[in-house]
Amino acid sequence: MSNTIFQNLKKFANLASLKEHASHVYEFNNVVVIERKDGKWGVMSNKGDKIVPFGKYDLIEPFFMGLARVKIGDVAVGKSENFGKYRWGIINLYGEEVIPVEYTELWQFHIKEKTRIRIAKNADYQWLDLYDIAPYPYNIKTDADGCIIDAEYYAQLREDYRTDDISDAFDGDPEAYWNID
Repeated sequence: MSNTIFQNLKKFANLASLKEHASHVYEFNNVVVIERKDGKWGVMSNKGDKIVPFGKYDLIEPFFMGLARVKIGDVAVGKSENFGKYRWGIINLYGEEVIPVEYTELWQFHIKEKTRIRIAKNADYQWLDLYDIAPYPYNIKTDADGCIIDAEYYAQLREDYRTDDISDAFDGDPEAYWNID
C-alpha cells in the first residue's frame, strides 16, 4: 500500500497541491518531510522518490543542517506518565539514522537552530555537537560574523588537497607538485 501512496504523491510535483493532501509539509533543499492527514510521517525527494516510508517514525521534524529529529512512540511528550514510552534519534537527508532512535531525551534543534543539544538515555546526559554529525557542507563552523572558523580545513575539503601534499612538495617530491595551485 505504501508504494501506491508514493506513486500518488509523485503526481503532486508542486508543494502547493501536495499541501492539500497533507497536514504538514516541510521542505529542505531537495527533501520534503510530510505528515499525511492520517498522522503518518514520511520523507521524499522533491522528485517523489521515497526516502523514509510513511509510518516508520511517529514524528519527523523539519531538517536543519541536513539533519532531522525523529521519534518512535505515538504518545505525547512532556507527560510524566509517558516518559520512557518513546525514543528519539536523528536522521540525515538520505533517511539514515546518524543518531540511533534510543534516546529518552534529545533536544529540539530546528526551531531555534541550535547546534549543540543535550541527549540522554534514561538519566545519562551528554552534549552533542551537530557539527560532528552534520553532512558537508552543513558542518562548516562560522563565527558571529559568518566567517568560517577553520577556513584552511574547509578550503582543503573543497579543493581536495591536504596539508600532507604541500609538505611533500616542499620536501622535493615531484609527484606532489601536481596537486598544488
